[in-house]
Amino acid sequence: ADDLGLVGGTFGTATPSLRTQDLKAAGASSNYARALVQLPWEYVAGESVTIRFKAGMITTVAGTSALLDCEAFKLQADPDDAIGSDLVSTAATTMNSLTFADIDFVVTPTSLSPGDILDIRIKTTVNDGASGTAVIAGITSVKLLADVR
Repeated sequence: ADDLGLVGGTFGTATPSLRTQDLKAAGASSNYARALVQLPWEYVAGESVTIRFKAGMITTVAGTSALLDCEAFKLQADPDDAIGSDLVSTAATTMNSLTFADIDFVVTPTSLSPGDILDIRIKTTVNDGASGTAVIAGITSVKLLADVR
């Protein structure tokens, strides 16, 4: 009930995307997706890391708001289940537009090294009152931008 779904779209016609269900008149609703991402071996330790999403609304904007948020935690080499703090320093950002746009989340790189694995969770929070048409948040691409040698 709160997972973002992968919608394939029509091959050769529509871009596959992560989407919420229709949140028309649903009030405030949050949906999540999670992935493990490894920093490339060519990554320069301690240099910049950004997670970039192409996101927006499909069909209709939300009556109140639509936000995208991202969290990232570095998995520790010692498997003692110790997890540090959220490394993303960017606050939740609006995605309430029919024009899909790049939304960047900056990752604090201080403790990062090549090959590190990030546990990333994204959250959409859509708040709609009573739209007449479908209110669906969508993400059409995700990129890891990192300084490499």
